[in-house]
Amino acid sequence: MVIGAHPESGFDSEFQMEQLANAKLIAAAPELLEALINLAGKEDYDFNVTPDDFILARKAINKALGE
Repeated sequence: MVIGAHPESGFDSEFQMEQLANAKLIAAAPELLEALINLAGKEDYDFNVTPDDFILARKAINKALGE
């Protein structure tokens, strides 16, 4: 539950949507960091990433978007 995002809190819907988006992004932060470390940590800058790297990144992005 996001404090201040409840419809009966008195805050407008724009504020509530922003609070929910922030909560989703915060929840996904560890996975996003891990995915970026995996992608940026490749030694051969030829973008030689594995399918697992992309799967990890996509899962983190989806979590941040609340999907």
